[in-house]
Amino acid sequence: MNIKNHEKSESKVAGELLEYKKVQRYAAQILYIIYVIAIIIIIGGMVWTIADLIMRYGKTTLFLQLSLGYQVAIIGIILAVFFFLVIFFYGLFKKGIIVILKILFKRKTYPTRFRNKWSIRIMIAALMLSVFAIIIGGVFSLVFDLILGATDGTFSLSALLEIYSGGLIALFIGIFVFLINSLSFLLIYLWYNGYYAILKLVADLED
Repeated sequence: MNIKNHEKSESKVAGELLEYKKVQRYAAQILYIIYVIAIIIIIGGMVWTIADLIMRYGKTTLFLQLSLGYQVAIIGIILAVFFFLVIFFYGLFKKGIIVILKILFKRKTYPTRFRNKWSIRIMIAALMLSVFAIIIGGVFSLVFDLILGATDGTFSLSALLEIYSGGLIALFIGIFVFLINSLSFLLIYLWYNGYYAILKLVADLED
């Protein structure tokens, strides 16, 4: 019974995926994979940060001084946790993609009278691109201000390493990748759903 239920569930998931366009499925897959990478980096950064709090310097030297058995055990633990996360997120791959697809690409019915009115569609697209420019410009300005503010106005990797530990930098990278991916998620959502909302508003105003 469990095997039959599993097969039914798999066929249902496959059917749901086929309801969306190939481009939409690829976009959802990329977003999911980047989210997984970011989460793994964040988890690794958190563990590294805790290790830095215990001993910021000399961890590599201490590791090399351990016996071969301890070294193999430590590497084994790291690899075991890594592959467990990979297998876990692989198991959620299709369901995660479907969740993203359902959020981003809900089916919508566009007013038929706007199908050939390219002037309105171009103006709406220009408005959406302007909103994107505001959001992207604001986010990147904030990130650069934070980085340059920490290094007296000039970007320097050595200065960042002096201020922040390796674990914190890895954690920041993971969070940054997660936020950039979330920003991409938001922009795709706004483009697909915002375009429809504005088009519907224009139709309501005309009526």
